[in-house]
Amino acid sequence: MEGVKSDEWWKTDEYRAHRILQALSNFCVTVSHGMISGSIVLGSLYERYKRMEPCIHSYCNEDRRVDVNALMCALQRLPYEISRARYFYIQKNSENLSTVSGITLLESGSKGARVRTIYEMGEGHFKCIALEGKTDVFDILTSLLMYGIESSKIKRLLMGSQLLEDVERLSNDRHSAEKNQILCRIAGKFSVKYEELRSLDASLRFGLFDLITNIMQNDLDQLEVEFANEFAETNYSTKARLWRENLEHCGQLSRARPIVIISSDLHNVVSCLTDFSRIHKQRIVEMSEEYPELQELDLDHPGNLHYALYKLCQAHPELFQEKLEYEQKFGIRFIPDIHNTGIDVQVIDTFALDPQRVDERIKIDNWAQLKERAPYIINIHYAFGLQATEIMRELAEAFSKGIESISIIGKAGIVCGSRFDIMLPTYLIPQELETGVHDFPNGNQLRKEDFEGLVNCDVHTGGPMLTVPGIAIQNEMVLRYLMRKYNIEGLEMEGVPYLRSIRRAEKIGLLCSNIIFCIGYWGSDNPLLTDEVLAKSHMAGGAPSASALTVAVLAKTLNKGRACFDREYFTPLREGSTGRVCDLGLSQ
Repeated sequence: MEGVKSDEWWKTDEYRAHRILQALSNFCVTVSHGMISGSIVLGSLYERYKRMEPCIHSYCNEDRRVDVNALMCALQRLPYEISRARYFYIQKNSENLSTVSGITLLESGSKGARVRTIYEMGEGHFKCIALEGKTDVFDILTSLLMYGIESSKIKRLLMGSQLLEDVERLSNDRHSAEKNQILCRIAGKFSVKYEELRSLDASLRFGLFDLITNIMQNDLDQLEVEFANEFAETNYSTKARLWRENLEHCGQLSRARPIVIISSDLHNVVSCLTDFSRIHKQRIVEMSEEYPELQELDLDHPGNLHYALYKLCQAHPELFQEKLEYEQKFGIRFIPDIHNTGIDVQVIDTFALDPQRVDERIKIDNWAQLKERAPYIINIHYAFGLQATEIMRELAEAFSKGIESISIIGKAGIVCGSRFDIMLPTYLIPQELETGVHDFPNGNQLRKEDFEGLVNCDVHTGGPMLTVPGIAIQNEMVLRYLMRKYNIEGLEMEGVPYLRSIRRAEKIGLLCSNIIFCIGYWGSDNPLLTDEVLAKSHMAGGAPSASALTVAVLAKTLNKGRACFDREYFTPLREGSTGRVCDLGLSQ
């Protein structure tokens, strides 16, 4: 009997999800081609971008509604002067032009998650430094696309309106009754609420009217984006190798001692292993009163206290220097990036730690045994997307048999629960489904019970994380389809790139068979909920969850870790071998 195909088959969620996945793939291929060929016109990407129907840009296809969240997210990554741009040049290598006459260093409209170095060089020429390579370019381009599409709407909706005279006249006003009136009238034009525009204005340091003036004078559709020649090269290993060599030299690492690798932020791990924040708690409380973001935090919680210290160190370099000098007494070295990878590192000698100064939430079973093993902790700042592959490859080849554990403490979008919940994935899948699934060689050894007494939020287990190529390359229907099919917990950007190098190292015999993997994420946003998108402030609220993940990872890896020297490798010894395990690292 012949199968019957419904006339409505193309309306099914599965078909629509695959259609959008194809649109996601086509967009990535088009951008990659532009990077290789050297240039691309922004307007030529609009239709391909809109076909993806990104979660973060819910109203990209609605011509009469301005998507305030998408505009805010874009302006966390771009300066609002970007409307003046006619040529936008992207290069990999860092270059300091801030002191050059005639060149202006621009700041993002608000302090977002990823602030970049962007210069204005006169007559609509802009230069952007994309340290993290291809993934960084996707992030920059999607930010430009969000901004370009929404600025086109603003220009079309306000063209010829009497409101423009008021906007120009009140461009220097921060608060006034008249400005509120104009904002309310503009909100009607944009089909949004007054409070949404007021929030956008505040996030731009009350520069929304100045932004609108810039938008009305320019058109980003014809913006030519040019790429430096090095983007046509597919091998990033040279920069990663130099980064690893600098780490080994400055970290003064002994090959005779085991290595604990953690990919995390650069404040929680060291704050949990020393008592600087506790000693200076009153000082932190008093300084935090000057910053609205920190005023609402309960600084009696260690995670919030660590986060407040981190933010204050950014604003007060002298406090940061004082903290570094204190931490050096306990074997903690800070190694700033000098090779334009964007990844700073901390090397922690656990032999020099003082058990009395370590966070009491970290329960170490036997300090004497830990001191005898004395592993080094290499805490690297988050790699960004594809950059993670080369960074982890260098670490695996350099330290091979000495690696006791590899941990990822990340922030990610969550789809299985609420913002600030914790996710412990069992494996990872890339958004490009044809490339298969990626699991951890010995499984994820973080367990739900590891968080008892540490957090009040939910801890989700039993599903994979989705690795996506960019924050805007996500679609609600695709996410819901993958939730049903794979039971995904959330989405992140660096997990699969890390695992590609880890699996390679396993297959060629670089890693020990008893290596520990601890993988956990906290939900910084929920792309399926409008009120919890990435544009909304989130970092402070996630401090307790990030701190709990750090405590759980340190307790697990420092207690369970065992030196891998002279132990079995994943790859068995070949026939005729003497039985001696060789050092397969780069030192061979």
